[in-house]
Amino acid sequence: MKRYLGLAIRAGEIIFGLDNIIGSKKRPYAIVIDESLHESSMQKIRNYCAKHNVPFVQVLNLEDMVSKIGVKIIGVTNKNLAEQIVNRKEK
Repeated sequence: MKRYLGLAIRAGEIIFGLDNIIGSKKRPYAIVIDESLHESSMQKIRNYCAKHNVPFVQVLNLEDMVSKIGVKIIGVTNKNLAEQIVNRKEK
């Protein structure tokens, strides 16, 4: 999954942060959440995902995967990369 996240970042197909995801005009096709995300933020993103029918996956150490400090949630705006990320997590 780290490889696909890296590709998405280099392609500019990532939205960083809860507020940016919720307020973005560009809809994410998948959301990746760090397991340490606070429960109130987790509930907000679950509601967003349910409302917009967006799949989400939880991972350990999202910061390390994207090589950015403080990142707890990202949205992937490329449909093909989002599908690969969700499929890789399900295996």
